[in-house]
Amino acid sequence: MHGGVTGKASDGLPMSMDLFTIPVSTINLSPMAFTVINPMSLGTPSGYSNGLLTDTGGKLLFIAGQIAWDDKQKIVSDDFVEQFDKALENVIAVLNAADGAATDIVRLVIYVTNKIEYRERTGDVGKR
Repeated sequence: MHGGVTGKASDGLPMSMDLFTIPVSTINLSPMAFTVINPMSLGTPSGYSNGLLTDTGGKLLFIAGQIAWDDKQKIVSDDFVEQFDKALENVIAVLNAADGAATDIVRLVIYVTNKIEYRERTGDVGKR
């Protein structure tokens, strides 16, 4: 799906839409509308959005997987704890951009590439 809306189906809805390159705006994908959340502090995403916010009587924010990169999309360090901190900081940046806070998180899934290092450094992560 490239290039934005390419036509309308018989029900009037877009047949294809590139949700990943649309700036922060409201996208109407009836019956739900989404607001794309892409904080400037995370740089411009390529192929995804950092977050999608919908209000269906209560707000829901879906946050894409965050990694340890800065606004220039460069990994901040080789150190596990510093990477962990930055990835969480990026999650919070998306939350803040959607007027949310860490206390609003319902579920957080963490993926690591080295389980041994994760287990060995969990205490260091907890101290921060």
